[in-house]
Amino acid sequence: MDFPNQEEAKKLGYDIYSHSGDKSVVSYTKGQLCLTVYNGEEAELSSSYKMITLKTGKFSFPHELFHIFENQIMHLLNGVE
Repeated sequence: MDFPNQEEAKKLGYDIYSHSGDKSVVSYTKGQLCLTVYNGEEAELSSSYKMITLKTGKFSFPHELFHIFENQIMHLLNGVE
């Protein structure tokens, strides 16, 4: 089954986690990170630790600075553990 940006997410190490019935919203996970893609155009990266949730605002996906978004969230997460 094909989902929006599935190949791009797979290249980045993300696996499919869940999707809406019409496939307009798809979530992928990699470790503690969750990548949610909306309508195959916009995305949001998030992670939760206990009662703390960190997330980016929406951005176009794929994005050339995606690795920086990942690194920033992981750096912040490591600071709250």
